[in-house]
Amino acid sequence: MQKLQSRVRSKLLNQLYFLDHSDPRHLVSRRYEMECLDLLHKVSILYAEREYKLTERLLQRCLRLAEMGEFTHYLVQSARMLRNLHAEQRQVIPYKKVAKALLRAQQVLAWEDEAEQIYRDTQAALGSTVAARRKVLAIMPERIEHLETLHRRARSFTTYNAVYRARLAYEELQGNFTEMIRVTAAAARRLRDGKLNARRFDLRFNHFVCIYAYLRSRQPVQGLRLAEEYSRDFHPSSSNWFYFQEHHVLLALHAEQYERAQQLLGIITKNPAYPIQREAALQRWDLYKGYIDFVLPPQRATTARQRQLAQWVLQLPEYSRDKRGHNVAILVLQAAAFPARAQPGGSAPAPGAPPQVPATALVRTHHGAQPVVPALAAADCRKELRRASGSGTREIAAAAASGNASARRGLCRGRNHSLRTLVGAGIGPAARRAAGAKRAARPLACRRLKVRVRIY
Repeated sequence: MQKLQSRVRSKLLNQLYFLDHSDPRHLVSRRYEMECLDLLHKVSILYAEREYKLTERLLQRCLRLAEMGEFTHYLVQSARMLRNLHAEQRQVIPYKKVAKALLRAQQVLAWEDEAEQIYRDTQAALGSTVAARRKVLAIMPERIEHLETLHRRARSFTTYNAVYRARLAYEELQGNFTEMIRVTAAAARRLRDGKLNARRFDLRFNHFVCIYAYLRSRQPVQGLRLAEEYSRDFHPSSSNWFYFQEHHVLLALHAEQYERAQQLLGIITKNPAYPIQREAALQRWDLYKGYIDFVLPPQRATTARQRQLAQWVLQLPEYSRDKRGHNVAILVLQAAAFPARAQPGGSAPAPGAPPQVPATALVRTHHGAQPVVPALAAADCRKELRRASGSGTREIAAAAASGNASARRGLCRGRNHSLRTLVGAGIGPAARRAAGAKRAARPLACRRLKVRVRIY
């Protein structure tokens, strides 16, 4: 059985040589990098067979491609093989010329390796704990300055890319999304002016960061307009397409273009790669769909479909403490879309009808689960929302309990990228400081008490 699996795997891996990399919606540098790799593979075989004339011709071609694409590591590899070839053929003048170019390329490669090491260390720290991100934030200006020094020396795309991405990461940590928009716009302008290597610069990444910054900077209308324009640059078979469309849907919701968000969600779910996403990504799509269905209920929903949606709302997952925004969004959706009756099998409210609070509920705390009256359940719900999201709780609670269509749509008027602001619970720096001081003044036992409402 293992031999059969090995043969099948080998046959599948052999198909990688026939992949088409010419589609511009994929990473643009991939096709040129594959050309260099293909030439180096052929050159290695010809050099081993002592076919020097054809080897030299292919190496010269590989050198040109590596220089045009600024692939310094391939440039060094090609120049080293060409130097050895000239030495074996006793061609002194070509040997000295290639040896001089090789030394320069090796120096540039050393600077690029140093720049990439600095950026990767920063990237690894940013993907770690909050304490690690806070620690690296203090030294990022020094690292960016060092990267800029390396770029002034090397003048290569690799060093520029390290500076460009490190600056974007620094501005995101600071919450300076307006500056992120400026950086992405400057990069796009440099690309149009021919100051950046079009064979290397990933325009899709620039588009993605741009609309992300518009989303976080509370400019959904401008961001949505750009997202409609940029969406054609992403291939539907790419995982980046789903990440881009996630921001696209959020921009449509924040811009109150709910019909457009519903259309986008229909396109996304029809993608053949939709079911094979990560579990966390599928859960986020389910949460977005829940809000869209709440704001724009299906035109013809049967009783079975209503019961299915109501049961789905009750079974939404809970996230860890570092993703409190998801938990707040789930709690608001549950409070707004509970079925009319709390008994199992009870019918859900008709589409467009105001959400009703059930007769009984259980409040889960560290001390167990106790039945409470609806008023207490609503109070605990507001307490949980106030603790996690700060300002805007009264507006959310009022909108959730209102039958007014515009008030219900107000649940999706968020001002930030996180899901807690998807429901309109934006929190500013002053509100965060006030909430932190108030929380610190409470007894420790009260601060550790977690209240969650569950309907049975």
